[in-house]
Amino acid sequence: MKFDLDLPRSDRGSDAVLPGFPAASRRAWTFSDPVFTGCVQIADAIAVLAAFCAAYLVYLYHSPFAPLENYAAAVAVIVLLVANLFSSAGLYEVDKLERLDFQLRRVAFLWSAAVACLILGLFILKVSDAYSRAWFVLFYVTGLGALAGVR
Repeated sequence: MKFDLDLPRSDRGSDAVLPGFPAASRRAWTFSDPVFTGCVQIADAIAVLAAFCAAYLVYLYHSPFAPLENYAAAVAVIVLLVANLFSSAGLYEVDKLERLDFQLRRVAFLWSAAVACLILGLFILKVSDAYSRAWFVLFYVTGLGALAGVR
């Protein structure tokens, strides 16, 4: 399956669509399936990182008791968890990417599972007291919204 992105048409008829591009290049751009799914995987990772940055800047930026290194390590783990969980659940298959209802339900469930795994791992390692519960809630909500926005 190919995804077509139509270039904007020029108002001047046969003139160039974009400055510097001849009229002969006025064909649609296409992405192959692996390129498109790879872009979605990268967008998911960026969405999780953006949610981390937003939650950290809003809640913990000025706190001397919240070193960035601890939270960055947790986010690195959750980015890997999300990438693996989403991939194993088939969320990056092209036919499933076209179904928004399927995507949103699975994203919500798997994002919740990834955050729960992270919290469980921090609890088992006895380091959960170094992380703010309010930050986790804010990170969970912003992450869920960011991942839903990618879809």
